[in-house]
Amino acid sequence: MTNFKLESPSPVNNSLLLHKSNHCRDWDVFYEKKLEIKSKSLFSSISNSKILSYECVDNSKVVLIDSDPYIGHLKFLGCQKNFIYIINSISKLHYSNNNFNLCTENGSSSIIPSEGIFSEMSKLRRKSVSIILNTSNYIEDNDNTEQILWSVSKDLSYGYLIDKLMNDLYITSSYKEMEKVKNAIGTTIALSIDNKMSDLIKRNGLFDQILEIIDNKYKDNDFSLKDIAYKVGFSIKTIQNILLKYNVKFYSYLQSKRCIEFEYLISINKNYNLEYLAVSAGFKNLSAAKREFNKKHQCTIKNYLVDSK
Repeated sequence: MTNFKLESPSPVNNSLLLHKSNHCRDWDVFYEKKLEIKSKSLFSSISNSKILSYECVDNSKVVLIDSDPYIGHLKFLGCQKNFIYIINSISKLHYSNNNFNLCTENGSSSIIPSEGIFSEMSKLRRKSVSIILNTSNYIEDNDNTEQILWSVSKDLSYGYLIDKLMNDLYITSSYKEMEKVKNAIGTTIALSIDNKMSDLIKRNGLFDQILEIIDNKYKDNDFSLKDIAYKVGFSIKTIQNILLKYNVKFYSYLQSKRCIEFEYLISINKNYNLEYLAVSAGFKNLSAAKREFNKKHQCTIKNYLVDSK
């Protein structure tokens, strides 16, 4: 049974904390072998600092911290692919590393990747709630989470709702309610991604552009998603997301276009070499054409030609 855990810092010589950073204390180590947070406090007393942590059924983590002012470092150990880190702070809290500089305060939230080492600084007493969210139940593998990472809540489509839900965690006391809030936050983030993608498609007419490029280039044997990405100026992952919003899989659509062309070519060129016609239709070779042809017609090319006479 998962439960709340109260973590207490180890006793420490405060004079050393005030003097040299290399004498800092390791005080927040959570979750043992999985996603760990290690925070080093450089100048805080050990009295009256509280850390409350909760592990959800899907291995998401909720952490409430109420501590003295400090400078520290946040590090995730054993980081997994589908996790993001959401931090909400009532006091002013800075997060920074070589790539970004974020500040969260007054109950606002920030979303950062659960990888790397981040410097933290709180000049006032820190009161914050964090979620290390397992996104696998909310976000498809193909969804582009880069659209929400390194963002503050005001930049998100549903940022106001994320803030409201994160603030609810400060007063949530039961396991059941904690799970409900966590699930609502995951769903809200998924909606934010979907909304941003829909705006992107609508604004740029990208779906129609992509289909037009495929329709014009499918006969090219080496044609790939890279060619589309280069043409429209978006990443391969974004192209895949756009197509899947309309239930179109790139490779399936591409091969179906080639199969239609191959059917046409063999119907008007009965004396030509089939390998030549398959390559002319865009397939790499005759074997690839046969696989696609059989998948569509449930028969061999030879039988298809006999039946079509």
